[in-house]
Amino acid sequence: MNRIEFMEALSGLLQDIPEEDRMDALKYYNDYFDDAGAENEKNVIDELESPEKVAAKIKADREDPEDEKAGMPMEQENKPWTNKWLKMILIVAIILIGCPVIVPVAIGLLAAIAGILIAAFTFFVTIVIGFAAIVIVAIVLTAAGIGSMFVNIGVGLALFGAGMILIAVGAIGTVAGIRLCIIVFPGMIRGIVWILRKPFHRKAVA
Repeated sequence: MNRIEFMEALSGLLQDIPEEDRMDALKYYNDYFDDAGAENEKNVIDELESPEKVAAKIKADREDPEDEKAGMPMEQENKPWTNKWLKMILIVAIILIGCPVIVPVAIGLLAAIAGILIAAFTFFVTIVIGFAAIVIVAIVLTAAGIGSMFVNIGVGLALFGAGMILIAVGAIGTVAGIRLCIIVFPGMIRGIVWILRKPFHRKAVA
């Protein structure tokens, strides 16, 4: 039995007591588990023994008006693993010790990511500019071919044909380069964001 199963069973067993008392008891035991921490969940369940025993104690204590603990575990203060201050001190100590290492590593990682993005952007822009330059050269050749036809039709036709071929190649290459930029860059950015968020992602607890 885990925490969720324990609390669901306890909630069901307390259906016959006033709602306010029931919610107070459930909140207390939820806090009890929270204070112990996930690593001590099994210890808490072993200590409480069973939802039935806890529910019976809560109901019995409700009948005793002098018992203000209302079924709460005895010796609440004797929970060595629930010291929140100790946990906070440990977290602060880890942060202070880790900063000299973590900060340079984080800066280096961000610089590497920025370098990859800049390199990829430069590469694709170069491709687009290169094919655009081919289109410009092709237009010049085509115009030269048309002009040469009046002097030497053979040379003119050759230049015109080469120009038309280069126009087609340049136009296809330019469109393909722009298309690649549209597809690749958003995908790269999404991938980098996913990688950066991964260390901070916590599995949702039902």
